Amino acid sequence: MARFRGLEKSNQKGQIAIEAVLLATVLMSFFLVLKNQLQSRQVFQKITTASAARVKHMAEYGTWKEQCKPVSGGGAERAANCHPNSINRSLSSAPE
Repeated sequence: MARFRGLEKSNQKGQIAIEAVLLATVLMSFFLVLKNQLQSRQVFQKITTASAARVKHMAEYGTWKEQCKPVSGGGAERAANCHPNSINRSLSSAPE
């Protein structure tokens, strides 16, 4: 009887190994399918492109206002006027 119990234990160890390999295969397949779906729909590109465009706009023009974007045909002047340094300020120490 003891020999059969010993064999059962070794068989159980083999069963665990086989199940672990099968589980790893199923999980890897699931993640590969998920990655391909996200890649085909360009989810990450859409997220990073929109964020990068907003940060680039802030770095170039100093404001988050979307209407300050340069437009083809001389829009850069309009965008430059939106920069906080171009605002006409009046100082109480030097009135004009």
